[in-house]
Amino acid sequence: MTSNLFTILLALETFSFLTLFVIRISTNKLSSEATLLYFFMNLIATGFLALGLLFIYLGTKSLVAYEIADALFATSNAQEKIASNPNIFLGSGLIFGAFLFKLGAFPLHF
Repeated sequence: MTSNLFTILLALETFSFLTLFVIRISTNKLSSEATLLYFFMNLIATGFLALGLLFIYLGTKSLVAYEIADALFATSNAQEKIASNPNIFLGSGLIFGAFLFKLGAFPLHF
C-alpha cells in the first residue's frame, strides 16, 4: 500500500488504460466510438486529478499522505489552517471531483 498520491495517480491511470484496451478488443463499430469517448473523458478527469494534486502540493509542500495529514492536523486549529489556505480547499475539491468523474457519477457521458 502506498501513501504517495502521485503513485496512486499512476496506478489509477494504468488501470484506466487497461480498461481502455478491454473496451477496444471488440471489432464492433460502437466499441471504437466508446473507446475514443472513454479516452477523452479519462483525459479530462486525469487533468482535474493532476491539477488537484498540484494544489495540494502547493498548500502542504508534500504529496505523501501522512505528511499532508501532519501538516494539516498537527495544530489544534486545523479548520482555520484549511480555511486560510485556498490551495488545499481547491485541490481537495478537484481531486474529489476527478474521482467522481472517473467513477461515472457525473452525467457527462453523452
